[in-house]
Order: sequence, then C-alpha cells, then structure tokens
Amino acid sequence: MIVVDTNVIAYAVLEGEKNDRAGRLWERDNQWMVPALWRHEFINVLVTTMRSGALSRGAATEAWQRAVELYGENESALDLKEVLETAMRYRITGYDAQFLHLSLLLGVPLISEDRALQRAAPDRVWSMERYLGG
Repeated sequence: MIVVDTNVIAYAVLEGEKNDRAGRLWERDNQWMVPALWRHEFINVLVTTMRSGALSRGAATEAWQRAVELYGENESALDLKEVLETAMRYRITGYDAQFLHLSLLLGVPLISEDRALQRAAPDRVWSMERYLGG
C-alpha cells in the first residue's frame, strides 16, 4: 500500500514520458490510496491538458473513467483540522498536506513527483524512481 499524489495518477492514466514508470509502480504495489481531493485535482489536470491541445475531450473522459475505476474506492476522507496541522508543521500547501497527512496516518510512503514536497518531507515523500529503486 502507498499513497499517490495526483501527478502520479496522471502519469498512470495519460500517455506520456512517465507512463511506463507509473506502470512499473502499479506492478510493484497496486493498492494506491488517495485523499478525496484527488478527484478535484485530476479534473483540473484533464481540463488543463485539453486546453493545451494535448488531449481530446474523448480521451479526457476515458482517462477520468479509468482513474475513478482504479482509485475511486481507495479514497479517504480526512479531518481537515489535522490536515491544517500537517500543512503548518511541514510548511506545505493545504492540498499537498492532504496527501502527506494520509501517508502519515497509514504509515506508508507518499509517491509524488513534486520536488518541493519531496524536500519538505524527505523521509515520507518518494519519487517514483526512488521508490522503484533506480
């Protein structure tokens, strides 16, 4: 079991340079936990990618459906007061704090490609490459 950031979900379901690495991550550990916030962030990723012309409306809809099927049942609602404490303790955004807080609650790594988040909690937040051992 791991907690994954929205960027990892995007790499897993959208074609791109990190798609293969996200696939290897899934093969290693396919119980990806997420805070409920992931849906809002992922919708924004899809809209932004469509607006850039890199993703069609149909592909965005398919990516949304696939992501919900894969990760929707692994969502956790969090106590936002506790998330606030995590954000303040690690000096990170409230959005990032939801993923980190879930990781702390579950006692598992948070996998994220966000370098600032990795620096804020290096003992807890791992890149896909680091987690995969290479």
